[in-house]
Amino acid sequence: MMETYALFDDESYEKIDFVLLKPGYKTNVIELTFLNSVPDNTRESFDVGIKESFFLLSEFFYEMPEKVSIWFKGFSKKVRGNSTDVAFALSLPVYYIKKGILEASNDIGIISATGTIQKDGQIAKISGLKSKITAAASIENTNSKRNILFYPKANFEELEELIKEDPDMQSIIYDYKIELVPIKNIKDAFDYLRIKNRQPSSKSKSNKISARLIIMVGLCLFVLCIAVSFILLKNGLLGSVDSNIKYVTNSTTFLTKGSTDKGSDVSPRLNTPSPQVTTPVTNSHGTSTVNASKCYSYRAKY
Repeated sequence: MMETYALFDDESYEKIDFVLLKPGYKTNVIELTFLNSVPDNTRESFDVGIKESFFLLSEFFYEMPEKVSIWFKGFSKKVRGNSTDVAFALSLPVYYIKKGILEASNDIGIISATGTIQKDGQIAKISGLKSKITAAASIENTNSKRNILFYPKANFEELEELIKEDPDMQSIIYDYKIELVPIKNIKDAFDYLRIKNRQPSSKSKSNKISARLIIMVGLCLFVLCIAVSFILLKNGLLGSVDSNIKYVTNSTTFLTKGSTDKGSDVSPRLNTPSPQVTTPVTNSHGTSTVNASKCYSYRAKY
């Protein structure tokens, strides 16, 4: 299984482990939390590396989550400097590769890295290159897969001089079969590892196709409804309710037996005034007049 390691000046190393938490509703794009014991320089290095990696992954790979919340417990020892930036940055895609979200070359077992990431994304020259190569060589490679060390391209000439002048360095590199890869930025490391999107399964492909068909059918129905409504309006088959109100002045009002009160309002919600019309109504108790000015009905021409 692919693992990521940070390298230190004392020729030691440590595997990078962190936990991805479920982002909260109010979580920013990236939320990082640490144990209280984690020193400030390690927090800063973790912050720089994870953010640089996450935004690059989000730009080039479509299955990345929109938000991440990561908890990091720190290293077991106190670390000086920020040369762990690159190792932290590479630990994030390695995590997603192990989870099956991304894919990479399947013959890589160990990824170790050193380098400080600048504000422009370039990786600056570091000190203690020999010690860090020695640390990478001491990592136990149990699965006989490739052992890759990413280092700043700015240290390339220094490495050439080391190989020429130091026989021990030659034996370390060749005996332990370490691939020393110079990089200018994190994208160079992504390209070398051949990181790519995971190939979707046939089921996920069919689900995506079905979703697209549903969206297309919905859009077609929406456009059709708009077109039909426009045609009906143009031909006068649809109109506003107000334009189709019919005033009925000769409607007979309902009177209670023995009552001579005026008729009740049939439609109390209509406040449009109408001419006063008096309609005689004859019942068994005599003749009385009623106000039929508010007796109207309306029908929409559907």
